[in-house]
Amino acid sequence: MRFAALRSILLAALLVPIATPSFGASPGCPSDIRAALIQDCPCTGFRNHGKFMTCIRQQLGKLRQSGCDESHLKGAVNCLNESTCGKVHKPVVCCTKTGRAKILSPTACTDRGGQAMAGTTSLCDAACVGAHVPNVPK
Repeated sequence: MRFAALRSILLAALLVPIATPSFGASPGCPSDIRAALIQDCPCTGFRNHGKFMTCIRQQLGKLRQSGCDESHLKGAVNCLNESTCGKVHKPVVCCTKTGRAKILSPTACTDRGGQAMAGTTSLCDAACVGAHVPNVPK
């Protein structure tokens, strides 16, 4: 009888959902990692995309030291890597006529029947119908 009661208690404990932190919500970590990275590394402040990503990697080191979860950092970096930030030819995020989001020059975008997404700098933020964008929490 005791064994049955103990087994029921253990089973109930296993069924209780375990709380997991939301994206970026680790102690000492900003709630919006991408926004914090962009604040420290403004999109237009670099002469090329490589310099922009160097700044992002430096800021990532600081966030790791403050205890941010590595999986959340990786998601933010993937989005920033797929961005127009620091690209010298001023490309745009373009919704192509097939519904995919791509980074193209404004001319290439319109020549291919696409539509430039004003104010959008990352494929992660593209709102194209049927677009394939990275599945990264914000």
